[in-house]
Amino acid sequence: MVLGSLFTSIIPALLMVPIGEMAPVLLLGQEATKKGKMQIAISEFSSGAFFGGILFFLLLPIYSFFIQISDILLKLTPYFLVFTVVLTLMKSLSTKKALFVFLVSGVYGYIILNFGLDSNLVLGAHFSSMFGLVGLFLSEKIPKQTILKPKVSFDFVPSFVGTIGGLLISLFPAITPAQVYVVLLLVFGVGARGLYAAGALTISSFLFSFQSLVVFGKGRMASVEVIKYLPYGNLVFYLVFSYVFLIFFSQAITKLINYIPNLREVMLVGLLLLCYVVYGNVGLIVVFSFLLGFLPLLLGVERVHLMGSLLLPTILYYIF
Repeated sequence: MVLGSLFTSIIPALLMVPIGEMAPVLLLGQEATKKGKMQIAISEFSSGAFFGGILFFLLLPIYSFFIQISDILLKLTPYFLVFTVVLTLMKSLSTKKALFVFLVSGVYGYIILNFGLDSNLVLGAHFSSMFGLVGLFLSEKIPKQTILKPKVSFDFVPSFVGTIGGLLISLFPAITPAQVYVVLLLVFGVGARGLYAAGALTISSFLFSFQSLVVFGKGRMASVEVIKYLPYGNLVFYLVFSYVFLIFFSQAITKLINYIPNLREVMLVGLLLLCYVVYGNVGLIVVFSFLLGFLPLLLGVERVHLMGSLLLPTILYYIF
């Protein structure tokens, strides 16, 4: 069930409603929707996810090697993150304004992550509001989507890079899918190849988390710690079924979207209710994260710099 939900996690993002900690990764799909390419985006993301699962098996034998050098990788973590931040700022339309957004969001992230609350709850409320709610408020009516015959497509390079990202997430205690997303944006941009990478990252980070649970005693994901055991014998079947199912129904899903009027308003109400029910006890975070989400728009810079809310606290943690 969890694996299937990860495959279909691209669909809410395509409807401008990425929620939870994976929200930044799934933002890649919004550009495709704006161009009427929702069905293509589903195909590319699910293809990357399927490839990420297959590559997981191929990389598994050398996982022990990475475990042996995990101490070295741990020491490299802050340098990796700083390098990511610098590259992101350099590619911005306005480096000074982007730096301001990064620092403001970084200070805010440091504050909310030190409230003493569950970090998964805090980040879920933060990203759902800052990316999901703001994305809906900023989005226009979802354009009519092009209907195509279901098509299988693969792109090895971004799928491989996304899978390596999932591997790194299992080895670096402080790196999350949201942070690796920043690197994927720098490498592939927001185009189609980024969706392959995002799909591979989503599935591989889940699968490699089981290795983290065995080696470090920490699964990195709540679902992994509950499941505890990865059924390797059935995994290929799960991957194939999820992939074929999503490819086959991508046409029907896209047709359905074209028939539903005023979808934006319905989703907005739904997401507000979700934030109230799920994140009600951290309501102030939802409110302030929502306001923070408009800062890049006001300054005319990219929204990716809001990732400072996660990157800066992590860098400070390693430095101090």
